[in-house]
Amino acid sequence: MRGSLEEIRAPDAVYWELEPGERPVWYDRPEVAPYVSTTTPWGRVLMGLPFVAVGSVLVPVAFPLGGLFVLVGCGMLAAPAWNLLKARNTIYAVTNRRLMVIEHVIRQKVTSYPAQSIGFLERRERRGGAGSLVFARTETSVRREDGYDHRLVEEKGFFGIRDVGTVWQIVMNLKNQVA
Repeated sequence: MRGSLEEIRAPDAVYWELEPGERPVWYDRPEVAPYVSTTTPWGRVLMGLPFVAVGSVLVPVAFPLGGLFVLVGCGMLAAPAWNLLKARNTIYAVTNRRLMVIEHVIRQKVTSYPAQSIGFLERRERRGGAGSLVFARTETSVRREDGYDHRLVEEKGFFGIRDVGTVWQIVMNLKNQVA
């Protein structure tokens, strides 16, 4: 049933995180391509190219400085590969009490969002029903030295999921259940 809070069979990683009386109602792994395209800061990736270029020129002249530029540039260029690795090692889950993001790249990291804390909920759906569900957003304004304010937005959610409409309905039912 669409949007149901009935128990399902989830991977062991989800069961290891459950508290007494808690049961999984939905889980999935992100689709790799949409996850990478949504979570990669493409502007920073492109900025890696000039870092590598400048560093390559500086290496023969000033090795430590040039090497640092090349290292930083390569790190920036590697962001899509890192997000690809994260997508393959992430599980999203909804239980009868909370939302969970379980990441296991270098070490396991579990982020929980209790049902009571879900206020903001935004569904971004693409053609075909796939998309992202954002349930936490923080905005920070930083004044730069040149006097301009720079707004930083950090979003938390389920990115690159197959059937965002069904997940949105499940989360809405969970949210209404605790209200």
